Amino acid sequence: MSVRRLQDFDNTNFGSLDSSKDKDVVFFNQTTGNFELRKIAQTLTTSTTTATPSAFVEQVEKEIDISNIEFRGIDGGEF
Repeated sequence: MSVRRLQDFDNTNFGSLDSSKDKDVVFFNQTTGNFELRKIAQTLTTSTTTATPSAFVEQVEKEIDISNIEFRGIDGGEF
């Protein structure tokens, strides 16, 4: 039997998938051995040494060389 949805794997722990989980990210919890969901702000806070998402953003901004980015406009799709 093939698994077609990530939430159907044995090592996922997403709880109830409802609107409260909108914009959550999947991460692997090394301690439990499960894939879980958490808020993006929590992920960014955990990833920085200063415990603030703004510090993470500032570090990324310092490391990105904008001269290497090619901007071709914004495509908002069709409505």
